[in-house]
Amino acid sequence: MTEYKKTEEAIAGLSPEQFRVTQRNGTERPGTGEYLDNKEPGIYVDIVSGEPLFASSDKYESGCGWPSFTKPIEPANINELRDKSHGMIRTEVRSTHGDSHLGHVFPDGPADRGGLRYCINSASLRFVPRSEMEGEGYGAYLDQVEDIGSQPGVPVTPAPLAGAVDRTERLPQARRREVQEAPHLERQLAACGVDKMDRRRFRFELLQDDPKQAGFDRFDHLIVQQARQTDTSDRGLRRRLGGRDR
Repeated sequence: MTEYKKTEEAIAGLSPEQFRVTQRNGTERPGTGEYLDNKEPGIYVDIVSGEPLFASSDKYESGCGWPSFTKPIEPANINELRDKSHGMIRTEVRSTHGDSHLGHVFPDGPADRGGLRYCINSASLRFVPRSEMEGEGYGAYLDQVEDIGSQPGVPVTPAPLAGAVDRTERLPQARRREVQEAPHLERQLAACGVDKMDRRRFRFELLQDDPKQAGFDRFDHLIVQQARQTDTSDRGLRRRLGGRDR
């Protein structure tokens, strides 16, 4: 039987982003994860311990900006913990053997598949294609990834942001990425009830050449502020923040 565990060697091999997310409870920016749009059959394992976490057949397009799954492939490898950070109450998801921060689970997944959405950071995962599963010791899970099947949910395809094309070419790469993500981020703000004027102001700030006037700090502020103003109950916060991992 394979022994999955956290080792110093595995930690040393993490990229700065993988270390920040798994060891410091970080969150990758929405829409940037390596596996967000991956549709190949296979399994997702913990980047640190290698323990199997999710199957491709349980992955779906939720439109939230992070890879989403309806259930873990091996429930024993998942720990769900109460998370009270950032003034919210959520359920954190961590790997059992690697103790890696994976993301959060929300009660707004597909109703016909259990109603849960495991919102997971790509940086916490390693994808093993079906063709390589046997060789890497994951053959016991092959029957769970043979057929991906139909995917529930409607994918969110960011539309071009009017007037931004010419200006983004003059921006540094990091700033250009923020501008390109603006439509997707605006949809999340709208889903959480942020009013139209604040959403327009957010878009305007992202288009400014001065990076001090733009960024995801403003996005986080609007999300949390709206949730606190409109619904202070634990259940309400989880519902309104269902489109975000943080």
